[in-house]
Amino acid sequence: MIYYLKLQQQLWQDYYDLGIKDGVWAPRISKVKAKEHNTCLSYGRSEKFVEQRQKTIQHQLNRTENELQQHLHHLAEWTDKAKPSIDSIFLSTAIERMVKNAQHRLNVEFQHKRIMLKLDVDDHHLITSVYDLEPTEEQ
Repeated sequence: MIYYLKLQQQLWQDYYDLGIKDGVWAPRISKVKAKEHNTCLSYGRSEKFVEQRQKTIQHQLNRTENELQQHLHHLAEWTDKAKPSIDSIFLSTAIERMVKNAQHRLNVEFQHKRIMLKLDVDDHHLITSVYDLEPTEEQ
């Protein structure tokens, strides 16, 4: 869960960074134009919405990390009592690696979302630039 939340955090940070860099917090093109040009409309979230998502994710991340620490504490107690004894640090590291490896596809999906976000920003800029020129139907 922590790995997923960190990926979410990274994606929403990208939304925020692009909003700050471009000074754009709302879609520059209409839904109709986005559909007409086969681009995504998800770019351009409001600043307040992005900040709320970031706070929510940070809260979830803090809560999940606290819960994980509690479980790790209980794991150490349990492994100390186990016969034969088990190294709790080794077990914890093995579980973490296993989870991270199992979430490889999730990581790829989030990397794709981050790339698409940046491409959508470029598309929106280009489409807006064309419409700012006020082309005729023939053009």
